[in-house]
Amino acid sequence: MSTDRSVKWITPSAIATIVGWALTLVVFVWNFSAQSAEFDFRIQNLEEKNEMLEQRMKDADQLRTTIQTQLAEIKTDLIWIRNELATRKDN
Repeated sequence: MSTDRSVKWITPSAIATIVGWALTLVVFVWNFSAQSAEFDFRIQNLEEKNEMLEQRMKDADQLRTTIQTQLAEIKTDLIWIRNELATRKDN
């Protein structure tokens, strides 16, 4: 008497196990890609803010230079006025 038993590989529990592992892998990949995208977004925002701050520093430096130039002109004018007043006083 020969017993011919066929082994069933496709059982509901096997399908559930495969689907469970597949979902687990998909969730890991999804989380990794979401975290990577979030970090990329944060880095991009930081780079944009850094560029904006660098531009503001350049603008502030130009403004400082302009103010120094104007103050030097005012000082020159005041010295000239003082000399004129001293000259008129002597005459």
